[in-house]
Amino acid sequence: MKLGLLFLVAVFVSSQANPIANVSHLEFQNYLNEFNIKFETEEEHNLRFSIFQENLKEIELLNKKHAPHTTFGINQFTTLTSEEF
Repeated sequence: MKLGLLFLVAVFVSSQANPIANVSHLEFQNYLNEFNIKFETEEEHNLRFSIFQENLKEIELLNKKHAPHTTFGINQFTTLTSEEF
């Protein structure tokens, strides 16, 4: 019982440690709907989801580094790599 409770606490704490980067597939789908983004294949969808997650980590780091003077956020380019942008 105690081990199960400890596990649940650990999962909760780790999920709160980096809330932006822990985006779910549902949140990603909401993003795609908001910007009317569609992908041709499931492979591209999965690739873009990974890129989206990495870009969210970068956004979070930049916001910490430049706060309170600048705010970075999600836009229609968040599924692109830096090379594509």
